[in-house]
Amino acid sequence: MSARVFAFDQFTDLHDQAKASPRLRQHLNIHASHEAPFQRLFIAFGLESYVRPHRHHLMPKDETLVAVQGLLGVLVFDDAGQVVQQFKLGTQSHAGSDVGPVVDMPAGTWHTVLALTPDAVLLEGKAGPFDPQGPREFADWAPEEGADEALVILREWRELFAGEFRSPKIAAPISFTPQALKRWESIPGEIRQRLLRDVWCGDCGTSVTITHFTGRIERGDLILTGQCGQCQGEVARVIEGE
Repeated sequence: MSARVFAFDQFTDLHDQAKASPRLRQHLNIHASHEAPFQRLFIAFGLESYVRPHRHHLMPKDETLVAVQGLLGVLVFDDAGQVVQQFKLGTQSHAGSDVGPVVDMPAGTWHTVLALTPDAVLLEGKAGPFDPQGPREFADWAPEEGADEALVILREWRELFAGEFRSPKIAAPISFTPQALKRWESIPGEIRQRLLRDVWCGDCGTSVTITHFTGRIERGDLILTGQCGQCQGEVARVIEGE
């Protein structure tokens, strides 16, 4: 087997493929097969690519993330979905006291990755083999990929890194009325996350995360209506106007 070198032109091609993908990201495997003992792949991320928080717990595997190009954000969550750590993952051109080239993610850790620059590419490595039919451990407190609220959450995550980075405007979910969206976006991102995770469900008898929600204004109050993240029953959250 011959040694291989990966050129920057390949990452340009990878980003072109990502733009054409519904998920707005694209993988390029380095390993030859799912059975390889060491799984390595490049991932090109678009700015609006949402990665649902996940972990590798049922089949415990540590994961190493290496910045190859551009700047990315990495978030770590607790079991309730609260952000407990955040890192900027970047190459030498983005070097700073708060930017590092490598993040090592222990097995069982809830996490996500998002692009902070439009040319972002990372190298991911973890132990093999990979079972494509194996369990998928996605966080039930986070929206599914493709859901309207995924872009809302992605924007909130990006705001956590907004001190040094000014991101372009991301398309708003069509399920919010214009007035409701304006009110929602006026609420700080961290508070919005708490509101979404603290919605009463009468069927479950506890506070849950609201998913697949819409927003409207009634009598000056912002009304979020959606589904319970546990039982999928209808739930609502009222955010009183000032």
